[in-house]
Amino acid sequence: CHCHRHHCHCHRRRRRRRHHRHAAIWQVPSELGRLVAMTSHFRVGWNSFTGTIPTELGELVNMRSNFNTMSNSIVDIPSELGRLTKLQMEFNLQWMSLQSTIPTELGNLLQMTSLFVLSENSLTGTIPSELGQLVHIRSVIEVQGNALTNSLPTQLGQMTDLAYWIGFQENSMTGKIPTELGNFRKLSSGMGLFENSLTGSIPTQLGGLRKLTRDLSYRSNRLSKAIPSEMGYLRKLTSGFDFYVNELSHALPTELGGLSKMLEHFYFSYNMITSTIPTEFGKATEMTAHLSFNHNAFSGDIPTEIGNLDKMNTVLSFSFTSV
Repeated sequence: CHCHRHHCHCHRRRRRRRHHRHAAIWQVPSELGRLVAMTSHFRVGWNSFTGTIPTELGELVNMRSNFNTMSNSIVDIPSELGRLTKLQMEFNLQWMSLQSTIPTELGNLLQMTSLFVLSENSLTGTIPSELGQLVHIRSVIEVQGNALTNSLPTQLGQMTDLAYWIGFQENSMTGKIPTELGNFRKLSSGMGLFENSLTGSIPTQLGGLRKLTRDLSYRSNRLSKAIPSEMGYLRKLTSGFDFYVNELSHALPTELGGLSKMLEHFYFSYNMITSTIPTEFGKATEMTAHLSFNHNAFSGDIPTEIGNLDKMNTVLSFSFTSV
């Protein structure tokens, strides 16, 4: 997991919620909407509140940071929360029981700079294109672990200030990866779209994420065709080139050997990749763990250059290939 003080995102299925032994069981009172002088730290998280988020909380229009109702049993996001237009940091509704769609009005939170989180719920419908209006967000937009469908909106590519983590993994999204995701030129850590049903090819534009140092994760989708040679431009990547369990084919580009700073988690398993394993992988001499080519259709010999990876200590896999 990668954790902040009040938030974690994890590359695994949702956690079991933990409540205090004497947690309250009641609804959030609508009268809290009278607290119009509130500017920060509205928190009703980690209880057993039920029902809905009162629409009256949309009256807290002076809130600038830390609106947090996480880990309750609340089922709906009122569109009125889109009135919190001064909010800059932390809009956090994760680990609840939300079953609604994402209101388009949340795209009105134009001053958000960090921590827009709707993860680990049961949200349905599509991701509103209006979320692309959050153009000042720099750190963490995460809607993982829901039941969202249809394609990613191209408008997400407007959030060009984003530097840390965008995650829509563990949903039921379909369609192609928008080429506009290559606009995240400042992104240094984390793009998670794994465990969806995305199709089509990997956009060459993702090779423009040249500041990315870790976690480009698209595993368990239905991506097809060849890995583009432009992915070899991600030369700052140290961990998490993750495209296993897809339908990728053709030969691996030799340019991936340019990712010589990779330390761990270089995954190509469970695809339909053909031809030989490029000798250039022998340049990744800092690798310590998890280099996997298994369950593909490679031919030829295992390159002797792989022997240069003398720091490897766990998981080097070529099984169920034709090498």
